[in-house]
Amino acid sequence: LLPALFHNDPRAFIALMQGRCARTIGRYAEALERFERARAGHGAKSVFEAVVRLHEAQCWLELGVHDRATHAIQEALNEQMPPRYRAPALVVKARIARALRQRGDATIDEAVRIVPRGGWYELQFLVGIEAAQFAAPEAALDQLVAIVKRSQAMGFHGMALAARLRACDIAATADPARAARLARQALLSGTHVEAESLPRVER
Repeated sequence: LLPALFHNDPRAFIALMQGRCARTIGRYAEALERFERARAGHGAKSVFEAVVRLHEAQCWLELGVHDRATHAIQEALNEQMPPRYRAPALVVKARIARALRQRGDATIDEAVRIVPRGGWYELQFLVGIEAAQFAAPEAALDQLVAIVKRSQAMGFHGMALAARLRACDIAATADPARAARLARQALLSGTHVEAESLPRVER
């Protein structure tokens, strides 16, 4: 997030960051309260509010409240967001669709098209992890293992863990022995690492 997004009140930005941290460690009631505070502190509709809605949607998705998740992500996507915010919002929309057993490939195709290049590596990894869900199993596993290696080398350990967990899901039916290896690696990642943008229960 850039400072221009929270010029109305830096406390709104702080509340957003606190909410993200609370969600990551599974403190959902606190996260939702912080997100509401962030929106109230910022005022009128804006890109900042859309970003807050994006994180609210992710929170509701992890809680399994899909109607609220859908409403929040649609409100986020109704705002004209720059690609660096729209791409992760589309990832959340695709995940909601998958949770509802609906198609999300067109959504993730858009995310792949618009994700920023040239330095936005974490966003590229995020979109790549979700895009792998729509590939054939062997191609998906190759893509996810490549993300594990690249993200680890760059210090994005939470993203590496997320890629491992997704690879484990895919390998569970395609290659159970490989899934077991990936699961052991995920468990050995250490309690100080949280999977980026995935609920901690998945580990």
